[in-house]
Amino acid sequence: MRFDVSFFGVAVVCFFFAMNSDLKVKLDSQRNLLRAEFRTYSQAFLQLDQHLQNIQLIATADGSHSLFNVTLNETYHSRHGAMQESQWVFIKNGLASAVGERSRTTLGHRILEVGFGTGLNALLAMRWAEEHRVHVHFTTLETHVLPMEVVQQLNYSDADLSEWPMFERSREQIPSQQNPVPERGSTALTNRRGQNMRERFLLMHSCPWNEDIVITPHFTLHKALREVQTEVSQEQFDVVFFDAFGPPTQPEMWTPDIFTRMFNALRLGGILVTYCAKGQVRRDMQAVGFTVERLPGPPGKREMLRATKPH
Repeated sequence: MRFDVSFFGVAVVCFFFAMNSDLKVKLDSQRNLLRAEFRTYSQAFLQLDQHLQNIQLIATADGSHSLFNVTLNETYHSRHGAMQESQWVFIKNGLASAVGERSRTTLGHRILEVGFGTGLNALLAMRWAEEHRVHVHFTTLETHVLPMEVVQQLNYSDADLSEWPMFERSREQIPSQQNPVPERGSTALTNRRGQNMRERFLLMHSCPWNEDIVITPHFTLHKALREVQTEVSQEQFDVVFFDAFGPPTQPEMWTPDIFTRMFNALRLGGILVTYCAKGQVRRDMQAVGFTVERLPGPPGKREMLRATKPH
């Protein structure tokens, strides 16, 4: 009996020792996990702080904001006018021109943008699509996402865009659409003023990546978190907004390989527009098959380029 009791006591002691050891292992594991998560969040906050310090808000000549990247010593838009540049290069000579050349009986128009950046091009394309009741599917590539703390300071959507003194309303004469995209009641963009525009602009930045997001009845946004060097689309797009940082800053974005990818991504008759008019860029575009024309540039810039994929 004494032996049984002693044996039972030893078993109990061993059991509790094992339980305590297992608990200790679990606690140590949980502690290490929390430490790792803390380091991850600390690094994330540090990177965000460094990003915020690296990006400076600036006012351009037309009153609209742009950003200055301190490390790259490069602005996101022309200092002569961010709004003017985007409207002239990408909307008037890009989207509006492409729509004017295509039948309006098609289901819609597909844009590929290289460089989402501040989202200004997307905002202007959305406004144009709503104004002309043309459905636009807008795919934009980006790898360096701006923090919302920066986005919220931009003044692009604070009022009706037509109230900007330099803003030329896109009233290009385009044949009436035979099959318009139907309105959806209160979801239609019937008032472009103030809060309505700002909500959509912020939604563009805050919505999920890598999926189609309906911003308005006529505008669908797809933000793709990937490099242009991986783009393998084949004849999917009508227009390319090529809005990378300039060749001196990002030479890897202005190579024959990149332009070949853009050429392949466009449908026959599709166009690529860019603010850059350097001779080497034009020659590289021509070398991969584009027909390239020089057009008058936005304020402060003599020329821009528009490249067409021949039929």
